[in-house]
Amino acid sequence: MDLSRHAYWHKLLHYRQAALNDEVSSEIVAREFFLSPSGDHDPRQELQATLHAFFAPVGSDPDQHAQCRFVARYQWLREMLDWRGIAAPAVGCPGFGRWSAQGHVSSVSVIFASGYFSNPASYYGHLLLRFNTEQGTDTSGLLDQTLNFGAIVPEGEPGLVYVAKGIFGGYEAAFSSVQFYRHNHNYAEDELRDMWAYELSLSREDVARLVAHGWELLQARFDYYFANQNCAFRMSELLGLVVDEPMLFESLPWSAPGSVFDHLVEIKYDGRPLVRKVTLIPSRLNRFHTQYRRLDGRQRELLQAWVDRPDTFSSAEYAGLEEEEKAAVIDALVDYVEFRRVREPADAFASSSKRNLLLERLKLPPRTHPEDGVAPHRMPPHAGPRPNLVRVGMLNNDSLGQGMSLILRPAYFDRMSLDEGRIPHATLSMFDIELVRFEQSLRLRRLDVVDLAHMNLSETPLPGDGGLAWRLRFGLESHNLSCQDCLVGQVTGGIGRAVSLTDRGMAYVMADAFTQTPYAGSGNLGMAFNAGAIIAPSPAWKSSLEIGQRRYLGSTYAHMPTVRWENRFGSGRDMDVRLNYEKRVAAQWQLAVSWYW
Repeated sequence: MDLSRHAYWHKLLHYRQAALNDEVSSEIVAREFFLSPSGDHDPRQELQATLHAFFAPVGSDPDQHAQCRFVARYQWLREMLDWRGIAAPAVGCPGFGRWSAQGHVSSVSVIFASGYFSNPASYYGHLLLRFNTEQGTDTSGLLDQTLNFGAIVPEGEPGLVYVAKGIFGGYEAAFSSVQFYRHNHNYAEDELRDMWAYELSLSREDVARLVAHGWELLQARFDYYFANQNCAFRMSELLGLVVDEPMLFESLPWSAPGSVFDHLVEIKYDGRPLVRKVTLIPSRLNRFHTQYRRLDGRQRELLQAWVDRPDTFSSAEYAGLEEEEKAAVIDALVDYVEFRRVREPADAFASSSKRNLLLERLKLPPRTHPEDGVAPHRMPPHAGPRPNLVRVGMLNNDSLGQGMSLILRPAYFDRMSLDEGRIPHATLSMFDIELVRFEQSLRLRRLDVVDLAHMNLSETPLPGDGGLAWRLRFGLESHNLSCQDCLVGQVTGGIGRAVSLTDRGMAYVMADAFTQTPYAGSGNLGMAFNAGAIIAPSPAWKSSLEIGQRRYLGSTYAHMPTVRWENRFGSGRDMDVRLNYEKRVAAQWQLAVSWYW
């Protein structure tokens, strides 16, 4: 039957075909995953060794028998081969039975943990699987098993070593499994990250295949690369066991977690959408913001008064509330003090207040209409900006004349992008390249290796909500807009403060410090002071204006005033139009069309 050439067998062993010949090799680097000494590159030998191992006597530990270690292989070969008259040993697999909820997994959800700006490895978000059981519906799936993938990083690894090994290779990675409440605690409670659960409409048979192969993968090891062979790549590969359509762009050398969900919602499975349901699992901070928005004016005043003076429960104003209204205030306060404790463990106010709040809450009955904590303005990742960008524009520069520009960006968004499905007004882009052409001369104007900015806006007037705005950028950039061959290498970091003006706007001030390669006497060090505002009068128009001045320290170069006015027109995920004005020595207009995928 030539089963060793079957696509499903190659998926189970994670074989990849060589580019120049028909030879295959597995991406799994753990020798214990293979039953043949040559199994990592010889599918036929591994198949023969697997069949022999299925008939081996059962030892004292049945979980070590091949039927229990490689459940997906065993299930598939039982389906493909005629086993009549051939009696393989009957092996009970207690480990797999416990892990698979004794066969009671009813569906699979792909979980997305939103981006986390406090850890470079989590900027793009994280992806894992949850195996949903019927019992899990009573506990929001907290006790259901998960399958996670990540690099194996030694404790105390220096930051620069961590980044270098993650990008260029140097770590192995593995699948792991814990009950979902651990991830919920880590992401939603401790790191204050929203999660989204995409439940898939798979058949029971395909759910069983994923569960079985997930169990096998717990003994596998892979090489790890942050940009491509990451959680998005491996989870998509696993789902590819039962879904034929790709979930990532196979032609691209990177794998963005958000892109997986773009594809998931578009895939058809057995004639119907693959994604059955999308559910927000809100962070502690999101739950507090949602509950705060649902309080009326009196309740918000009492909440603020309690934060200022935590004995407010004895006041006449509090006593005048209905029990349901009191409970709503206290529930919001519990989430408030808890997120403050998480954000700053040494916060004396948070640590001393929680007990009193809980004691007061115990005096009140359950709420008649408990809030579900879902923020209606939060949008799932597949509604946010697509990560890959090509932008073509026309330029009018008062020093260089008219020209053309080409911008390429593999990831992820800038502050003018759609705010849905991401942190509003933030910037997260890597390897953003801008080429310009003036008078038949094509030049590199800018290369942002990393460009990050987080405005840290508060959604309430309470202390601890929000924080300092910050940004970090390093790469290459033309020293000013009047020159062609004037690239400087630059590293810039800044801090400031941003405030919301309305639901559709914000203002900020920022102080930057930078170091650069010198140009025309500008020296190596400098500072910049900027003030700006961003408004979105409608979903189809977003505008940003920033005015500032660069000061070069210890140099003969004059200070440089800067102006940057940016506009986005269009609210689609696939295309928009940009109209920008910028002044750095020379003044320049740009009209450009952007395509996203």
